[in-house]
Amino acid sequence: MSTTPREHFAGLFVAPLLPMNQDLSPDTARWIAHCKFLLAQGCHGLMPIGSTGEGHSLTVAERLKLMDALAENGLPMDRMIVGASALAYPDAVALISHATKLGVRAVATQPAFYYKGSDQGLYDYFKLLVEKVANPKLRLIIYDWEANLGVKFSNALLERLFGDFGNNIVGIKDSNGNFEQIADRCRRFPHQAVIAGTDVSQLACLRAGGRGAMSAAGNILYATMLELHRNFANEKGEACQQAIDSFGGLLRPLGFFAGLKATMAHVSGDPAWRTARPPVARLSSADQARLEAGLARLGIGRKMAAE
Repeated sequence: MSTTPREHFAGLFVAPLLPMNQDLSPDTARWIAHCKFLLAQGCHGLMPIGSTGEGHSLTVAERLKLMDALAENGLPMDRMIVGASALAYPDAVALISHATKLGVRAVATQPAFYYKGSDQGLYDYFKLLVEKVANPKLRLIIYDWEANLGVKFSNALLERLFGDFGNNIVGIKDSNGNFEQIADRCRRFPHQAVIAGTDVSQLACLRAGGRGAMSAAGNILYATMLELHRNFANEKGEACQQAIDSFGGLLRPLGFFAGLKATMAHVSGDPAWRTARPPVARLSSADQARLEAGLARLGIGRKMAAE
């Protein structure tokens, strides 16, 4: 059982997009400004350097440098749930250890997913991380995204991990979009933080007793998502979820991530936001036009950049 109250992870944690320079190096100054902007809008915290932040396209050294930049520029580290995943466990240990020493609220960590692990193999992996980090301040949230990673977390495995390492493994980021599964996890693990890791699941998670959301679309729809968190129990919350779903429905046929970066460029008036490391490609001119027409229908425009 976790000794960290799950309320500690309540709220909206936006996963900030990472702007890139033309040479494909991280544009740290623009990124820090965006992180500060999101917090100023009322977001409860951030989840930097995860999937939305192109974490797996960055070297360990680059990710450590970005963590340092957050701290050196006065970002409140106790409001950060930092993405800290790697295929090689020593790299994951280095990332997790550094983030924990910087005082982050938690790290969100995927399993080493290339070699598909059994329940025992996955248990051994997270046990190894806890033992190698060897820091009582470690708070680790399992990052579960079965369709992307090809790895499944059974209830028996989660019960074992939470039972044996509850002081350090404190929750799960469920990015599967399965409403029944996330509701079941909320009921089954009442002492752990069950967090919606995909935007379609925010309302379902909150209504089932989950504590929060880590969101990609929150880079754009932060106001709508904060309204959902305030009103998840009523019809206003349902309307907010419908607006979030409509935005996702626009982006997915175009390629969600490329579409999200293109949307950020559009609403900010800054085309540099479209740049990502390959294999993510910019939208074609036709898809960009389709995106902008869809954003106009949804009422998402450049006015947002001044909010």
